[in-house]
Amino acid sequence: MKKQIPGWAVLLIITLVAGLALGATYSVTKDTIDQQAIVSAENARKAALPAADSFVELDLNIRSASKQGFAGPVYAELTLDESGKIATLKIGNDAFAETPGFGAKALEESFAAQFIGKAVPLTAADIDAIAGATVTTNAVVDAVNAAASAPAPQVDWCYAGYQGDTLVGYVAQITTQGFGGPIEVIAGLDTEMVITGISVGGSNFSETAGLGAKAKDAAFTDQFVGKPAPVKVIKAGGTPADNTVDAITAATITSNAVAGAVNQIADFVEAILFPEGRGDEIVLPEKPESGVVGASAKGFAGPVWVDAAFDAEGKIVYISVGNDEFNETPSIGGLAKDPEFLIQFIGKTAPLTMSDIDAISGATITSKAVVDALNAAYASSDGSAVPAETPAPAPTLPEKPAEGVFGASAQGFAGPVWVDVAFDADGKITYISVGDDQFAETPGFGLKAKDAEFLIQFIGKTAPLADADVDAIAGATITSKAVISAVNDAYDKSQGGTEEVAAPVATDVPATEAPVVTEAPAAEEAPAAPAYSASVQGFAGPVYVELTLDAEGKIASLKIGDASFAETPGFGAKALEEAFIAQFIGKAAPLTLADIDAIAGATVTSEAVINAINEACPAQEAEAAPAYSASVQGFAGPVYVELTLDAEGKIASLKIGDASFAETPGFGAKALEEAFIAQFIGKAAPLAIEDIDAIAGATVTTNAVLNAINEACGQAN
Repeated sequence: MKKQIPGWAVLLIITLVAGLALGATYSVTKDTIDQQAIVSAENARKAALPAADSFVELDLNIRSASKQGFAGPVYAELTLDESGKIATLKIGNDAFAETPGFGAKALEESFAAQFIGKAVPLTAADIDAIAGATVTTNAVVDAVNAAASAPAPQVDWCYAGYQGDTLVGYVAQITTQGFGGPIEVIAGLDTEMVITGISVGGSNFSETAGLGAKAKDAAFTDQFVGKPAPVKVIKAGGTPADNTVDAITAATITSNAVAGAVNQIADFVEAILFPEGRGDEIVLPEKPESGVVGASAKGFAGPVWVDAAFDAEGKIVYISVGNDEFNETPSIGGLAKDPEFLIQFIGKTAPLTMSDIDAISGATITSKAVVDALNAAYASSDGSAVPAETPAPAPTLPEKPAEGVFGASAQGFAGPVWVDVAFDADGKITYISVGDDQFAETPGFGLKAKDAEFLIQFIGKTAPLADADVDAIAGATITSKAVISAVNDAYDKSQGGTEEVAAPVATDVPATEAPVVTEAPAAEEAPAAPAYSASVQGFAGPVYVELTLDAEGKIASLKIGDASFAETPGFGAKALEEAFIAQFIGKAAPLTLADIDAIAGATVTSEAVINAINEACPAQEAEAAPAYSASVQGFAGPVYVELTLDAEGKIASLKIGDASFAETPGFGAKALEEAFIAQFIGKAAPLAIEDIDAIAGATVTTNAVLNAINEACGQAN
């Protein structure tokens, strides 16, 4: 009998043959697969930054910083080796302007070479300083230390995009945590920090199908294109702005995760494009030398530590969030450390409640932890406060001379601005005062025209003046220009020999018959326009408005704020500025946010002003729009709608439901929510389910609403 080949031998032969075949296949296809991956990555970069035709990868090990030198910023760019010592160092960029022969020696190789191999942080004693350039030397050391201590970049990779030889922007990828797992986000930004494209996904993308998974859809990602960074996610019904994107319905965590990743990429790119900052950053108060207390409260992922300082009245003068244990979700709770969140605390009086602040969207727990920790810090302060700074003495203005004073008036923001001024023989101003009984400029703004700090700058200047000769009062340009104009008019009077003289002093002389003086008839005063006022709750307190209307019912004058005005300095307080107020003049109520330029970062205050104006303005009688209604069978009963249409036949108002409404709570009952109703406003019937965001799990109810709307609108034809 022939010997049979054992089974294991057969299996071995098959395995060897299969392995050889697979190896041969891999060797044949490897180059093709690698090439496809390169092309795919290139296409992803191109989609995110379409203006670029070539890309150069950045070395993420390079860190940089800039510090003020003797004549300008001193830039340092370096890499560290595995032991944390300086491996490479470049000093200076296009902004470098140190003195030739002195500070400029910082650019020489021999100076930079002595830093190589040293461990940071350094002191000036660790290197040979540049003779005669101590300021520059210290700036280099400080910049090196700042660069070395900068956190490692969180982006996975970053490329600079070029069109020809011109830099057009950057594209980078970051991996963030979503609701179901890691999400890879690629974003491109141009050199003005405008988002040019994003893509969402990754091999481990596992957001919920039909909800968070929509983050990959163009309907969501296309919203980012053209928006200035950073972007902000708003839910249905939120106030849109030029940097907002709509959250995916029922997927706020995913939406915030993507937006947060885009913002982190933007932060990384901004540090490259603007190492000195863009000049519009929010600057928090510096940490005082004494009076700082700290406390911790439970956040979402761990303890949230807060350091704070308070003045004698309990007002917050300093705040910072986070320590080594801070572990809140990046781009959500992690935003508690950002100046944009923290600035709103400055100036508020502790203890606080959640209603005193704008919580971070999607991070209520973290926001509350900050408030709780702040209050705990205040409680532990035992009334200790940061010592108040001794104000600098106000400048002393020259006294009014006995003669040679000329006066003139120019129209200011709220009325005439009178100026008394005196000049020497060369036309130099030797005395100035502002204001008379008619002076009515805005407190805190135009009213500062009477302050010595503003007026002292006129002394010694030669008339006539130009606007550039004077530092205008912040937020009161109109008043400042009125002072300058009045000064120039007074100077013209001084040159024309119309010197004002004091009234003669009466003396005891024999009485004589006074000459008859025929007075010109007084001009008939026009009746004052009625003033209308109202007050509406703003962000930090009531926002009061007072206005008058012209003959056409348009706003003729407007005053914002009274003694109770307490909106946030640098944000809501801008409602008092002339530039903000001026845009309302000539407009007719009712107004909406779309009619004005809202105050950036102070939507609540802006809306309060508009609501107060609308409330103050007398109602204009208008023919009520006819209402149309219909009822259609839903899932659990009839679904009633009542609506009105605008002049174009689009839905102007909509009410859903009446006493017989019985749709399922948590499903069809969502048809009663404002967010669902709001999406119909401005749409024209007939409508289909594709025209709206249907209620998840309540298709029958959604269709009933649509059918009832279509039936009601049909009554208007």
